[in-house]
Amino acid sequence: MPEEIPMILERHYFRSRLLPGLVPDDVAMSVYEMINQKYHYVFSEVVETIRTIPNESHNASLLNVPAGTPGFLMFFIPINEQGMPIYFAEVIYRGDAYEFHNRLGPIWKSHPIDEDPGDFRAPGHGPESPINATT
Repeated sequence: MPEEIPMILERHYFRSRLLPGLVPDDVAMSVYEMINQKYHYVFSEVVETIRTIPNESHNASLLNVPAGTPGFLMFFIPINEQGMPIYFAEVIYRGDAYEFHNRLGPIWKSHPIDEDPGDFRAPGHGPESPINATT
């Protein structure tokens, strides 16, 4: 979809004692990247709830869809390695633009942004089956 079309509405609730000095410009990038880069937190798990909703008139107008158009409402809470919730997010996704695919299991820890991750491999499939291989 073109960039001018609004795709999601986000509301984040940050824990100020865990994220001192957080300013609005900090969230100009991905919240995950910002928290990892600025505060050096690594998430060990994320608790998510996803459900469908009809977009009420205010949210529908912000998303540029008719009132009542289906959307996805996601609540999520990232947890750090010490088991502490870092923040709470409420995100509404356009129902006509998203589908979700979930993988249950341990979370893969990300590499630093400036580090080359190499070939991504399908979990449990060994070095002979990189995900980005061409046939």
